[in-house]
Amino acid sequence: MRNNSEWAFGVMELEKGELWSGYVKNVVDGDTVDVRFNIYGIQRVRLVGVNTPEIGEEWYEEAKEFVNKTCWGEEVKLDVDDKKQYDSHYRILAVVYVNDTNLNEQLVKEGYAEVMYIPPSEFDSRKWEADYTAFPTQTPGFELLFAMIGVVAVVCLVGRRGQA
Repeated sequence: MRNNSEWAFGVMELEKGELWSGYVKNVVDGDTVDVRFNIYGIQRVRLVGVNTPEIGEEWYEEAKEFVNKTCWGEEVKLDVDDKKQYDSHYRILAVVYVNDTNLNEQLVKEGYAEVMYIPPSEFDSRKWEADYTAFPTQTPGFELLFAMIGVVAVVCLVGRRGQA
């Protein structure tokens, strides 16, 4: 919940090329977090280049929980997009690093986010999706199990026909 005394009203003055450090105080959803900065208070940050499901959509809870487990309460570093620092909702657009891991890219790799490249942007997030598909499907173990059951069923049916 927002505590208005902690929120900085207004836009931070951001220097290009500078990494910003802060602590994640709230996970809004899979691609938006609230970060507390020493000088500027709490600012809303939109993970640039990715898009996760919205509330009510499939995988929304899973994406939000992944981000929550990964960075809530953790110190993060922000690489703010030098070509477009804020979106229309005055959220800072940035790549978020947790323990030197690119959270934006990790969301794509883990299947919780789709790439959403909107120029102008310093970051070409399309390269993050090269080997990954968007949103998890069924657990691979179940797919293998069902495939094996299908093979066994076919073998049994073919074997029965030969005995008749």
